[in-house]
Amino acid sequence: MEVKGNFINYGDYVDIHDNEVVNVNVGDGEVKVSKKPSRFPACLNYEQGKKAFDFLKEGGYVSMDTEPNNFLFQMGCTDERPEKVRPIVWLKTSKQLLREMLEGWFSKLIEEKSLKKAKMEATCSQVFVDEKGEMIHLPKNKDYPSKESDEIKDFFATI
Repeated sequence: MEVKGNFINYGDYVDIHDNEVVNVNVGDGEVKVSKKPSRFPACLNYEQGKKAFDFLKEGGYVSMDTEPNNFLFQMGCTDERPEKVRPIVWLKTSKQLLREMLEGWFSKLIEEKSLKKAKMEATCSQVFVDEKGEMIHLPKNKDYPSKESDEIKDFFATI
């Protein structure tokens, strides 16, 4: 059974904490709880995701310590779960750039209305952290023209 956030029963899952999703297995009178990482839905294929990962890493958007298999798993490009799933460290101080990156990454799903921006924002706070290790909550969408913003938009227009 999956459980997450504030102990509110929703059928086959229970809210425990807004930022944590765990699996609960009950067997032989023993309860085992293990964290289940939140991740984004599939949108880009593996090759597109790898190209985007390289762009983000080389551009200084994500930490150089970010493992490709961890990043690609959390961004929905592969179902191959790494042994240890770690948060993705977003290096830019502008959270608006992260929003623009995610909207570029998931533009197809957003246009199809199969991914709501509210779900994208909630998943972001579970997948991305800042340099201090704190969860990132995306700001309201505001258009702040910048070189980096243009780079992100131009890159995702090619995928």
